[in-house]
Amino acid sequence: MPLMTDSAAEVRIRQLRRRVEQDSTSPLFVALAEEYRAAGRLHDAIRALEKGLHVHPHYLSAQVALARSYMEAGRTDEAAAMFTKALESDRGNLVSARSLADIYLSRGDRLEAIKKYKLYRALSGDRGLDEVIEGIERDLRPVSEPAAEPSGRVLADLYFSQGHYAEAIALYGKLLGSNPDDQELARLQIEAEARLAAAEPASLAFVPGQDRGSAMRGARIQALKRWLGVIRQGSPGRTMA
Repeated sequence: MPLMTDSAAEVRIRQLRRRVEQDSTSPLFVALAEEYRAAGRLHDAIRALEKGLHVHPHYLSAQVALARSYMEAGRTDEAAAMFTKALESDRGNLVSARSLADIYLSRGDRLEAIKKYKLYRALSGDRGLDEVIEGIERDLRPVSEPAAEPSGRVLADLYFSQGHYAEAIALYGKLLGSNPDDQELARLQIEAEARLAAAEPASLAFVPGQDRGSAMRGARIQALKRWLGVIRQGSPGRTMA
């Protein structure tokens, strides 16, 4: 039985090839190509279709047949180009829409793949693609970016507001090193120094005979003098405790 089938196929191929050779404008080149494909002769099918499309460049069935033959031959780029051409000719071409979606997905181009899958679903009503489309949409969603670390100024103000004056002073000093003309930073650093002096009197150096209250008042006065000096100069520099 297989021998008879093969023999019959060869007869059809010879007959179609003869008719196409006799009339170069005959559309039967598509039928000839399909016989070649069925017989596993992809090279002959592609050659017949390419030759026929030179004469009938807008023959949609021939475009789709050639694209399929390219796919079967492993020529994916040429298949994608031909399927795209066919889809441009006929936006309702289901074979081209679905084939392009599969090609794009295999390449990792999810954005183009989902466009073609949605087009195919809209044209065909095939809800079996819902899960595939939802999966691609999940992959396309941007990953939430981790929360940014607070800037030096934000962190310094946070330390200041929470009473961590030593840490605030260090950060304000560092910021002033990069922004020596920032009067607000200079003011905050000096105020932090004054508050640290008031909050930690034990850390002050004592002059013999001077009581603790005098030391605290002295620290506040020194901080205030530095603050006034910065304001008078108009261009504050870095101040440290």
